[in-house]
Amino acid sequence: MVLKQKIEDGINDFLDGENLNRALEFIAYLKNNRASIQWTNTNTWKAVKKGVLICYINEYRHDTA
Repeated sequence: MVLKQKIEDGINDFLDGENLNRALEFIAYLKNNRASIQWTNTNTWKAVKKGVLICYINEYRHDTA
């Protein structure tokens, strides 16, 4: 069973440092501009404003090893 996670919680678990700050600022920008951020799938959210999709935000870790 997959639990719907708030994007801020997911980002805090996935990023740190400057990348975390930038991601949280982007999320705040979307919310301040009345975009709704909705969980869609494991590690994936979408930002929607007035029924129009703005973007998808997906946590993906690419291992270089």
